[in-house]
Amino acid sequence: LSKQFELRDLTLVRRVELDGHRVTGVTVQDLRTGDTSFVAADMVVVAADAFRSPQLLWASGIRPKALGHYLTEHPVVISTVALDADKMGRFATEADLDAELARRALNPADPVAAVNRIPFSEPEHPFSVQVMYSETTPFPMEPGTPYSQNPWGYVNMGYGMRKHPRYEDAVTFDDNEPDYRGFPNMTIEYELTERENVEIAQATERLRRAGKALGVFVAEPRLMPNGSSLHYQGTMRMGAIDDGTSVADPWSRVWGYRNLVVGGNALIPTATAMNPTLMSVAIAVRGARKVAEELGA
Repeated sequence: LSKQFELRDLTLVRRVELDGHRVTGVTVQDLRTGDTSFVAADMVVVAADAFRSPQLLWASGIRPKALGHYLTEHPVVISTVALDADKMGRFATEADLDAELARRALNPADPVAAVNRIPFSEPEHPFSVQVMYSETTPFPMEPGTPYSQNPWGYVNMGYGMRKHPRYEDAVTFDDNEPDYRGFPNMTIEYELTERENVEIAQATERLRRAGKALGVFVAEPRLMPNGSSLHYQGTMRMGAIDDGTSVADPWSRVWGYRNLVVGGNALIPTATAMNPTLMSVAIAVRGARKVAEELGA
């Protein structure tokens, strides 16, 4: 198999080439020389990201109705709390703290000592909470300001909420306006609706309650700007049937092209509240097994 594998650096895929509704391979460009060449393939897998993958499909003339639409990424409300000695005394002593700090000093490179998660559970807890303990804050604090040298350390706490998929939330492409690589330029249309705003308000209130139970806020709960999670999803969503609301079938094959497969977070068709990596890996494994079956591997 190693003889059939080639990894090309500084190479850009320009187009997925077609013969009717069958993919024949890809046209690639060497970014050092500018030369282009054709690479024939029995199966093509496009797995860039939730923006560049649909951009390549669009540039190749592969344009399902849902391509680029149903863009989601989970909103995040975050804060930082300085842990209160009296409140922490319910769980550990000063001697326990000293022992933990001594243990941590053996591996000082990692500023985060522990990460805990409270999972999403609907309807009682439609949020995903990440609690990270650290000896320092993720931002500089002026020496001498309250809690700038807090002996019990800090908790960075974030609530992840759902962004419910909508066709209107999308990345679209303009054939008449090339980007810096010569691909159709992107425009992103995206907004939080009242449905998301209600859940964000609920999560913010819960975050305030949790933070006050642990200590004092040195960074108040705040909603991060759209896109801050970096977990962009939905723009090549999978679906059970080819009804115009999805790009790929349950095995990650683009509708109408049995030998064109897509991968990545963009396939996730539903709202998420936290890191989608494991889901994307599971989808990729399922699709890969189907590819291997069809190629007779």
